[in-house]
Amino acid sequence: MPAYRHFVIARGQHWRSHVVRSFVSKPIKRALTRLWIGGRRPAAAHLGTASTEAGRHWQDEAFQGNDFSDVTVATIEPTVQAHFNDTVSAQVRLLFEEDTTEHIEVDRATITVAPPDSPFNLTAGRYYVPFGSYQTAFIDDTLALEIGETRETTLRAGVGANGFDLGVWAFNGDSGDDSVSELGANAGYHHDGAHWAVDIGLGVSSNLADSDVLRVTVIDVDSLDNSVTGLATHARLEAEQWAFTGEYVSALDAFEANELAFDGDGAQPAGWQLEIARELKVMDTPVTAALGWQGTDEALAVGLPAQRWLAGLTVTPWTATDVSLQLPRDRDYDASEGGTGEHAHSATVQLAVSF
Repeated sequence: MPAYRHFVIARGQHWRSHVVRSFVSKPIKRALTRLWIGGRRPAAAHLGTASTEAGRHWQDEAFQGNDFSDVTVATIEPTVQAHFNDTVSAQVRLLFEEDTTEHIEVDRATITVAPPDSPFNLTAGRYYVPFGSYQTAFIDDTLALEIGETRETTLRAGVGANGFDLGVWAFNGDSGDDSVSELGANAGYHHDGAHWAVDIGLGVSSNLADSDVLRVTVIDVDSLDNSVTGLATHARLEAEQWAFTGEYVSALDAFEANELAFDGDGAQPAGWQLEIARELKVMDTPVTAALGWQGTDEALAVGLPAQRWLAGLTVTPWTATDVSLQLPRDRDYDASEGGTGEHAHSATVQLAVSF
């Protein structure tokens, strides 16, 4: 079975993968994550999101005619947030994704200590560590996210002031010995102006093998010969109705060939994205149009495409309600690299609400 076809079958038909998040929830969730992990308490609680998707997928003959269509409850995410006093707050978020999670699971559970008169903060619990930003205007998560997103029970200490945020974190990962030995650090800057906003960041993880996807892809993650350091960097500029996003996530070293291989050698997987989006109004209805270009390097064994081009449109006809269309075109790795060199296409429509 070609590796890319394995991606289509085993990774959840890619247009509704196991880490897919609704377009409605992405900006709110990422903004809340920056506030919460940075120690600054959100002004209002966001109670949850829900989305349903209908899609059609088709591909070239090399994929053996694995066309399909489906309608799914893509995401249900009820969230509870509480501020016990000026210093201590907590958040619990549950998650259900049809065909992916058998039962509702705890996606996030954190306690944050952030004294109002101090720049220092502490977050403990289960959450996505601040390694990468992964912001997007599309329905599907980015290929960079598939390489780097990491959810763990983590302890993070940080300091934030004047838009700057610095932090270090530690957790007991699946790789290596049974101890709190996986470390990471992030630095970022965020500024909201009257007509523009900027968000830039850099993150380092001591072992990329502990990311959500790689931990189930790397062979025998418990006995790696060496940890593989990961790097994540992103930049986002919003100016008037325009938004420009770029991100890159990569291993800084190669895995051993018997752990994660590419073209006969150890793989050094990476993922990236470039995206442009514009907000406008059509007959007084908010509309967001977006174009994107994403890619990976040496990620064939992970089951990801070599490149992806996307076009998307999101309409907000009613308050807190989005209707989105996504049209991606994927290209597999070349046959000389173990892929097929062929293409896959899909079309997805999503109805999403926040409540």
